[in-house]
Amino acid sequence: MTYRLAWARTGAYLLGGAAIAAVVCALLWPSFLPFTVFVCAFAWLAALAWSFPLLRLNDGAIIVRNPFSTTTIPFAAVTHVTGGNRLEIESRGGLKVVAAAVPGGGNFTMAATRKVNTYGAFLDPVTSVDNLRIDAGEPDTPSTRIADIIRRRVAIVGGQPKINDAAVRRLNVGTIAGTVAIVAVGVIGLIIR
Repeated sequence: MTYRLAWARTGAYLLGGAAIAAVVCALLWPSFLPFTVFVCAFAWLAALAWSFPLLRLNDGAIIVRNPFSTTTIPFAAVTHVTGGNRLEIESRGGLKVVAAAVPGGGNFTMAATRKVNTYGAFLDPVTSVDNLRIDAGEPDTPSTRIADIIRRRVAIVGGQPKINDAAVRRLNVGTIAGTVAIVAVGVIGLIIR
């Protein structure tokens, strides 16, 4: 099973199209070059944040690919899984991974709900942010559903951990190098201009 944001592929196509259009404009009209650098940098960073992350459940492990690192966690090494506002997987040794590909409860400004006692009277002030918080135990978030699936897989496949069952995190060198390059080109473009 592989999980990505629902609109990740469409977003990648749109961002790639915008970057290609900006490069074509810069080739036709050189005065568009600073704008092209900005559009390409935005497209790269947006693709890293929205299109690149994924969560994959294989037969024996969980693979969490975030923008700058990829972590492989065998089911036997999983010690705790949390859903709700974000999907967090903890493994033996205390390594915690938040899966960027799995959305949580949503945006505070779009989904905030008031408790019954925070409104009703003419001057009933909201005294804390907790009175406006999103319900962290919301049962129908994607991260909660995926956390339940992972817990069931761990219960079925997990078993006793072996010595070589440890979580492995590695850096995504290509995305880090691409980000450094696009930022460097942007800074050089601002200085030369």
